[in-house]
Amino acid sequence: MTAGGLRRFFVLTGFFLCAVFSLANGCMPSYPKETLEQSLKQICKDEYGVDHVQVKTAGKTIGVYLPLDELFSTDIEGILASGKVKNIASFMQLSPKAMDKVEDVLFSTSRVILSTDKPLDFYILKAIDTESTGISLILVGYVPDIKRVRFWDIPRSEYRKRVLHDLQVNYVVIWQRPVVGLFRNLGKENTETLLEKYFLPGSRFETLSPLFYSLLLEAQYKENISCEILDLRATASRPNEAMVYAKVRETYTPKADAAGHEFILPSGAEAEYIFVLTKYLGDYKINRVIPFFYLAPDRSVKKVDFPPELKLYENLDKWQKEFDLNEIFLENFLAQQITRRVSNLLVEDERIQNTFSKRRVLFRFIYPEDEKKQKGFFSVETDLVLKNSPYLGNLDEDEEKDVNYLLDLALRECMTVLHGYHFEDYAYIKLESVFGTPFVMSKENLELYRKKKLPVEQLLEKSAVT
Repeated sequence: MTAGGLRRFFVLTGFFLCAVFSLANGCMPSYPKETLEQSLKQICKDEYGVDHVQVKTAGKTIGVYLPLDELFSTDIEGILASGKVKNIASFMQLSPKAMDKVEDVLFSTSRVILSTDKPLDFYILKAIDTESTGISLILVGYVPDIKRVRFWDIPRSEYRKRVLHDLQVNYVVIWQRPVVGLFRNLGKENTETLLEKYFLPGSRFETLSPLFYSLLLEAQYKENISCEILDLRATASRPNEAMVYAKVRETYTPKADAAGHEFILPSGAEAEYIFVLTKYLGDYKINRVIPFFYLAPDRSVKKVDFPPELKLYENLDKWQKEFDLNEIFLENFLAQQITRRVSNLLVEDERIQNTFSKRRVLFRFIYPEDEKKQKGFFSVETDLVLKNSPYLGNLDEDEEKDVNYLLDLALRECMTVLHGYHFEDYAYIKLESVFGTPFVMSKENLELYRKKKLPVEQLLEKSAVT
């Protein structure tokens, strides 16, 4: 994230810290684990008027999803359309309304985290621009860090460094947008308008789905139409194409002049569809609809028995939802945090800037095949290019010092983070191929290195794999 984006992030984390400290001095309400998710949603709705958040828990992780009509005050779509900007993040400005809602949800989340009896290690907030870009602002924090900063065990500046922040595109939101819009406006707009808005130009009704088209036409005989989406998920199928699964319950009242009309589905019936979408002029449009039912000759509704190669039900659980939550584990969180902190150091360091044209360092936690017999380890992958020498395998003395200087910055920051978290549940740190050889650094040597009793050159010498 850029300096401007980072400053805006500091505003949010600063607000979160204020919430933490204010709660520390007041009465601590209790939110039982049995009603935790509903309690957080209720707080957001009753006290801040934010009534569309989703809350999930996975293991010891709580996730909050905040869909917004507008996340950024900048015309991101216009900037993207110009094709002249390489670093789009530098132009992103959170809109004042979005900032207010994110602050409210962060405050609510802090209340629940600090006063629930459910063991929680991590929180994640995803605020997403649903109407245009599909871009999400993601904040991830470690719950014990909140408690440590409350009791001044770590300074606020360190707490800010520990919260992960990112911008990502949620493609599921982009893919499902025409499907959601279609059902939202069914009965409110005529069929021609719906086809123009949400379907691929040139689509023919016989290829679109005659049955679904008949359902669209039936809207003219209904009033008080409400389409409740019970389940919605999506997946990429091929380049510039996606599929969206929707399970929908439609309720309606037949119009007075439609007394003799025999509707395909009765009011309150549930129906399932797969929508095939194609990218068109930067957006996605529906080009085919696959209902999971058909109309028998006697006009009874029958469920489709798909052939084995099209058993769509068997794979639906692997499709993505708008808000999926996976449990976060400390070792992975630390690897991501170290990667980000090292990246910031390398960007800010003048010597690195003057000597390297490429300086990517990635930390990952690798789990062993048999977790019961051995501990996992941190893997460090590098993509380094010196400005004066494209190959690390043939360096002069000064160039080798430059590489060692970079590695020293990265490894020292890594050890600072691991020591700050008192994290020792790893076997070693493996620095992948540098100078043509990998290095496996033992915890003993790394501790000597952290205490500055072993310089980085000796650490690498002792760790070289021959």
